[in-house]
Amino acid sequence: MGTLIGKAYHILSGAADHTYVECGTGKVGWSCWGGKTGGQELAGARGTGSTNQANAIAGANERGGITCYAINGVCHQAANRILWPARILVSAARGYWVSSSLYTTYGRENLNFLHICEAPFNQHNDVTGDLPDCVETLKLEASQAYLSARHFELANRDISAEKTFAEAAMALHTKARSLAVAKDAEVHLSYQQEHFSLQSQYRLGAIYSKNLGQSLNNLITDIENERLELERAYADKELNLKDFASQFNELTVKFQDYMAETLAPEQYRAYFSLERTERVILLDPDILDKMVLAG
Repeated sequence: MGTLIGKAYHILSGAADHTYVECGTGKVGWSCWGGKTGGQELAGARGTGSTNQANAIAGANERGGITCYAINGVCHQAANRILWPARILVSAARGYWVSSSLYTTYGRENLNFLHICEAPFNQHNDVTGDLPDCVETLKLEASQAYLSARHFELANRDISAEKTFAEAAMALHTKARSLAVAKDAEVHLSYQQEHFSLQSQYRLGAIYSKNLGQSLNNLITDIENERLELERAYADKELNLKDFASQFNELTVKFQDYMAETLAPEQYRAYFSLERTERVILLDPDILDKMVLAG
């Protein structure tokens, strides 16, 4: 088996990091909607898995089946999909847990009830082996993992627990796909709620309680209902992509504001690996500009 590595670089102040994937030799990378050079290895984002399978998941456009940027997911979900053979996540990227809260671990796959942007996740489980350029002939030293004060605790987290979480998130994703024949918003909302509950229990651990869980469920339900109205407006061409993105970024900040009101400072920090006063947006303006130019 080869090695898969999640990498990241800063985009701009106030934005989540851009993430992408490389194999262990550094000769092959997958861009995940953005760039695929110049980043640093993320803490905990190096694992063993078939690079042939990762390449098949990535697809020719290297987006992991994340069909519509800003709708199905962003670079974080694309990278997680490509890293699936190694069962690792790009969770040490700045803003990742905000992204995962709103787009889930592996992206929002079925939006056919809005008649937009289905993003099936083909895991290509029948594909094995490694790309020739990813075969490691020498023992490679691990590069310096991307660390900062906000990520120090992530470098020392229980990686096996994160793999267990990744597998549980995948089980939910698969369940949601099987229920999607209903093609309605209720199925989609239920999936978002279940994923958010799973993630909240994982991130908060012993801090999590039934009462807190109910408060968080109410919070994500309100945010999701607002988000679905935005998406309906986009689907009906009442909003263009740039206006949708601007309003979605505002909703992302609103979500963080709500979370800051619900969680104590130490809880907020545990959940997002951000200070309670920090806010991030998720949509990369450069990617959006390229999409608008491409029509």
